[in-house]
Amino acid sequence: MTYGAVDPETVGGTQMFSGRQSHSRIPRRPRGAVVLAGGLVAAAALVASACTPPPTPPPAHDVIEDCVPGETCEATATTPESSIVVTTEEGGAGQVTIDINDGVPLDCTGILDPPFYVPVNPNTYTIDATNGAAKTVTITTPNADEILDAVPSASKWSLQVCFGAPVPFLSLTSSWSASGIPFTAPATLDPVSGEYVGLLPPCLDSPRPVTIGAPCVSARSLDSAGTASITAKLLPGDPRTK
Repeated sequence: MTYGAVDPETVGGTQMFSGRQSHSRIPRRPRGAVVLAGGLVAAAALVASACTPPPTPPPAHDVIEDCVPGETCEATATTPESSIVVTTEEGGAGQVTIDINDGVPLDCTGILDPPFYVPVNPNTYTIDATNGAAKTVTITTPNADEILDAVPSASKWSLQVCFGAPVPFLSLTSSWSASGIPFTAPATLDPVSGEYVGLLPPCLDSPRPVTIGAPCVSARSLDSAGTASITAKLLPGDPRTK
């Protein structure tokens, strides 16, 4: 599903530097200095480069949590707009990683019309758990009521999980029927991101006539302070969500 701190001076894993050299005056060459092409004096530069360690590369992910074999594993990422908590079941050694707004943004617009789907979280989270365990994710968005209040008839049931994964899954295709069973269909393949994108249906267990397992939405809430929270059960893998 396409679910922390990023160095603003780092672009694409490469640190960017800017500077300007003045050519109005060529300095006097000290005795024994090495002259490079162009006549620049390099003795001090050679000494500095030999003593200065290379810059530390940026982390591979915004959040990285190591997992202990046989135990649950948890990672959290927080932005001003929303936060996500990823918790895995007991698994092997590995890591839980989270990246924020990495790649093509997820967009589930048009799958369900308002008020059945009202996006409140602008962030796309990419998550992975390499310990081979299934996971649960909870996305919390403060002040979500300000967005919901602007849409007639919107409520906590307008909160949905926009999900992207490299493998097919079931997506909502319309609102709930009178039987309480949602209409679903295979998620659509996005040719830009190369992943399947859709809205996760609710988890349905027996004794209902239809069962829906992970990936699915297991809980949603909207508290008196206007904070929205939605939880989904996910299979092992590398999905993105918002």
